[in-house]
Amino acid sequence: MATLSITIPTDQVNRVQDAICAVYGYNPDTDGTKTAFTKGVVINFIKNTVKSYEVDQASVAAREAALADAEAGITLT
Repeated sequence: MATLSITIPTDQVNRVQDAICAVYGYNPDTDGTKTAFTKGVVINFIKNTVKSYEVDQASVAAREAALADAEAGITLT
């Protein structure tokens, strides 16, 4: 398995975590630490981006295949 690593300068960590926590609705009573929450948001963003892209690609391929099948079934003279 490959590892994806993101490096944030030490003096910017709080800024990044505060922004992500504010935008994505961090709740300290239920979401654990800001670090864990931020990591989860980033992981979910990557997963959702890949899924969205792959669904879009499958949709395009299915549409093209259906159009080709429909076109092949039409014979006009």
